[in-house]
Amino acid sequence: MFLLSSFYFLGMLLLSSSSFWPWRLWWLANLIQIAPLWIWGIPFFVFVLFDVFYRDRRIIIIHGVSFMVFLFGVMGYQLPSGKPSLKSSYKIRVLTVNLGEGGEINKVAQHIEKIKPDIIAFQEVEHFQRAQIQGAVPEGWEVVFDEHLGVASHFKIRDFETKNRRFLGDWGGVVGRAELNAGRIGVINFFTVHLDSPREGVEALIRERFKGIVEMQKVTEDQIAESILAAKWAGSFENVIVAGDFNMLDANPIYHKYWSHFRNAFAQGGVGFGYTKHTRWHGVRIDHILTDKNWRILSAQVGPSFGGDHHPVSSEIIFNGKLLEQPLKDEETVSLMVPSGIKIFILEEFEENPGLFTKFSEAELSVDRNEKFKHGKTLKIQSEALLDSLSTGIHLERLMLEQFSKMSFSYKIPKGLAVGMRVQTQFDDWICIGGTSSDLCPHPKSKQAFNFVDDNQWHEISVDLKTLVQSLLPAVKYIKAIQFYVHKTNSLFDQFWIDDFMITE
Repeated sequence: MFLLSSFYFLGMLLLSSSSFWPWRLWWLANLIQIAPLWIWGIPFFVFVLFDVFYRDRRIIIIHGVSFMVFLFGVMGYQLPSGKPSLKSSYKIRVLTVNLGEGGEINKVAQHIEKIKPDIIAFQEVEHFQRAQIQGAVPEGWEVVFDEHLGVASHFKIRDFETKNRRFLGDWGGVVGRAELNAGRIGVINFFTVHLDSPREGVEALIRERFKGIVEMQKVTEDQIAESILAAKWAGSFENVIVAGDFNMLDANPIYHKYWSHFRNAFAQGGVGFGYTKHTRWHGVRIDHILTDKNWRILSAQVGPSFGGDHHPVSSEIIFNGKLLEQPLKDEETVSLMVPSGIKIFILEEFEENPGLFTKFSEAELSVDRNEKFKHGKTLKIQSEALLDSLSTGIHLERLMLEQFSKMSFSYKIPKGLAVGMRVQTQFDDWICIGGTSSDLCPHPKSKQAFNFVDDNQWHEISVDLKTLVQSLLPAVKYIKAIQFYVHKTNSLFDQFWIDDFMITE
């Protein structure tokens, strides 16, 4: 029994040290840690029965130490930190919410009302949930979304940019950064994170057994690549808070390698196991709130279920960095200058939303806060599926060419992407009025058609719609729609940008 107990103790030490396992075994640690870890505690109860009957002091000590290693090192139980709650005007509460698998916004609203957070990170946000979230947060808050990620805060959101997982051949956002104006604190760089799930690897192992190891290794490699991307980006800023669904325990070797230089809120201020995702068999703590050295963690709690497959996590933190002498001022947006006396039919600068632009096929429209041009943010048009045509534009009803004919805008088209532009006439036919050299125009083409430059650089263009249309169809007096299109999309990643779209007299 002494030998068996010693092996069990060594096994618990090995499991608790999985953060330090060699790289080739990271996939195995990844698998073990999302499995029901309580199974490893079953032998302990057998040992307790032995201790009751034989009362061997050496073995009792080994079993006691083994249980402590199992409880705290393997299961991740957290004891109360005993830190006092400090009063300060620079204390804030952070909340992270994953809305996947049916999260109910009304329950989110109730939780927000109860705990009164200052900043909220959202993951797995569907398009239809955006308006619901805006109605759930307190009045006057700012809310931004992109790539199924979102941030809401009473602080002014000066900028929001995301990085997606298309470099791995997949969809959705990996991480988003919101730049918040926090007065004398300065800029808070708030990151919302959603790393890949190991689910596909686990399902492959269940389905294919040992053959599924290859898929588990691939999923682990994807998690590593995403962690490198997100952690490196977050680590390049000061006053950093990171919140979201990491899809891994803080004992995971990937987490230890790339995220452990941040302070984990629950590890420092939580109590208990802190499970944020439950299955029929077990729970795991895979949603985290992290901070850099400029923040002190006071407490952390896991909230109730919102109906989805994740529980929210909140944390109260206090700023202990260097305060600014004067509160940070907001940057003013530079608007497009329009000469006085010029009548405008349409002006879209895309600073807040796509405006009048809508998708005519499976295109995803989003305000790109990362790809900026002269006057701030731009509109990104990206394909959502492999289709015969990707298009976006404006329904005009009736744009009289005699009255409003001057069209100008800026654009950026990646090299080789075949982008064109067309208009719908009063007779419901279409005319191609311009495009790149590789554009496959599916309609009659204007005799005065202009050329787009596909060199991944920004360009400005100004054309006369009346000349473009009537050079082919002189009888046309008005047009009903204008579209940008990509005929025959090549991949899910086809995208281009436009800005400062304007039609004047």
